[in-house]
Amino acid sequence: MTAIVVIGATGSQGTSVLQHLYAYTQAKKEEGLKLYAMSRDLGGARAMQMANVFPGVQMVAGDMEDKESLKAAFRTAKDDGAKEVRVFAMTTPCLMSGGMVADPVKEAIVGCAMIDAAKEEEVSHLVFSSVANCDKDNSPPCIKSKSPIEDHLKKSGLSYTILRPVTMIEVWDRVYPITSGRVCGMVDGSVKLQWVSTMDIGAVAMLSLVDPKSHKGETIDLCGDVASGNDIAASVTEMRKGQKFTYGIAWITRFVVWCFASLLFDERVRFPLEGGFKADLKPLAKISASYPDCFKRKGPLTYARILLSGGMDTKVLPMSGGVGKVLMQLVLGLLVVIALCYTVLPTSVVEDLKRRWAFYGLCLLGGTGVLLQTMSRSRA
Repeated sequence: MTAIVVIGATGSQGTSVLQHLYAYTQAKKEEGLKLYAMSRDLGGARAMQMANVFPGVQMVAGDMEDKESLKAAFRTAKDDGAKEVRVFAMTTPCLMSGGMVADPVKEAIVGCAMIDAAKEEEVSHLVFSSVANCDKDNSPPCIKSKSPIEDHLKKSGLSYTILRPVTMIEVWDRVYPITSGRVCGMVDGSVKLQWVSTMDIGAVAMLSLVDPKSHKGETIDLCGDVASGNDIAASVTEMRKGQKFTYGIAWITRFVVWCFASLLFDERVRFPLEGGFKADLKPLAKISASYPDCFKRKGPLTYARILLSGGMDTKVLPMSGGVGKVLMQLVLGLLVVIALCYTVLPTSVVEDLKRRWAFYGLCLLGGTGVLLQTMSRSRA
């Protein structure tokens, strides 16, 4: 028996990998493969849902930040009789320490420890999901952090495949959902961005895990589409049969990110404006052209294909919110500033601010914003 352990199985990439592995084993009736989904919290809603969505997949406890727990997860597969253990691994600075702080330095340390755990437990093949252009000088810290992990993996002696995806469509669409007549982003609408679907990441990872020899020792760029904000707005306009959609920058969000999340601003604004990802589109186009029939698709998934698969041509879209949404965003940003004032400034200064009319004006602005936002939602 061969065991495949998916690290981060409840996340976007891990779920996609597991979904494609499950589809393959069911279609091919692969009895020699056993799937393990690793999660730090087996009692969490997502982990418990896995058992219902993927019957037969075994949940196993493991924490990316705990090397010994990773080794125990790999050993579980061996204790079940697996002669060979293969692993899908990924890291992210935003999942370290409960997801409250982005820490690229810690991500690199955790990633290297993950490689060591796989080496010590004699994992036969490891597929690592990195990120495109992580070895380039102008890449942001949250992208560069994958480079030392890649280097450590190459020097480890393990059999490996490295995947280098660009910006993930599904993740972006959750952060900036399309509303009625409106497509939003963080940079100018003319800036071309590279995109890949998490479904294609999962598909290529699955192929590399089921047949390690097919991409052993390879570093593969994963990019399925190049589109600007204006391009996406034009595509949605066409899908909605003439309903006009325009692209706009989420200025309030961008300002708040600039003030309080410099690493995220670096990744979402500065990096794209300086040229962004420069991944090769050919590898994914070639691999996806020969996807197995159980995937029910050929070719890379573009932004437009993902939107269509989600019913963008027919579904009811929420109202953009207009002035109400802008006010809500502004108020949220100002509330953060107020919270910081309460934390940092002396009590006497805070009390003086509270006596000023601006404090109560802000409260009135917040109430107006909530009212307008509620009214805009009721019209949707």
